Amino acid sequence: MTFQPEIIFQVAGYPEPVVQGSRLWNLPLSGKNAQDVGNAEWTVGDYLEAARAFLIRDQGQMVCQAVKQLSNRHKPVRTMAVRLENTGLFTIP
Repeated sequence: MTFQPEIIFQVAGYPEPVVQGSRLWNLPLSGKNAQDVGNAEWTVGDYLEAARAFLIRDQGQMVCQAVKQLSNRHKPVRTMAVRLENTGLFTIP
């Protein structure tokens, strides 16, 4: 059985889901202006994709185990929302 839930990415203060190609995807995670940073800078998209990779590794065993322990319902995980909350300098242009 493969673990392939729909993963919805969100960024606090931005009303739309963040998808590849959206205006936030390639913004530097540091909050710096895109022209002020080099190619080594992590972007919002890089961060969200890393979160996806972490959550689905090992066929989502960690996520499924956590859901099983927190719920009395043992249904498959079909959808997850990953929300980026920042308390630092990141602002949405």
